[in-house]
Amino acid sequence: MEAKNLFVIEFGDGHRQRTSMSFGESLIKPIYVVGIDYNEAAKKAQYYLDSKLEEILSESILDEDGSLNNSDKLSIKIIAVSHVSNIIW
Repeated sequence: MEAKNLFVIEFGDGHRQRTSMSFGESLIKPIYVVGIDYNEAAKKAQYYLDSKLEEILSESILDEDGSLNNSDKLSIKIIAVSHVSNIIW
């Protein structure tokens, strides 16, 4: 049986540096991912991010400010993968 780990994945626009106090909020909340290592956790999170972005873009043709939804402007990506704990079966 392979060891599993719990990771927390944070998303953002990648332009702001991550700080302990963050006032800006990403469209996508942090998620917890179970994986063998950081790479597996990041791959799972990327799949989740891609499907979530498709869902967000298909919800409306307008942005929050009322302008047309421009998918090129939406540049959310994984900004942090942090190990939380080992999982014991």
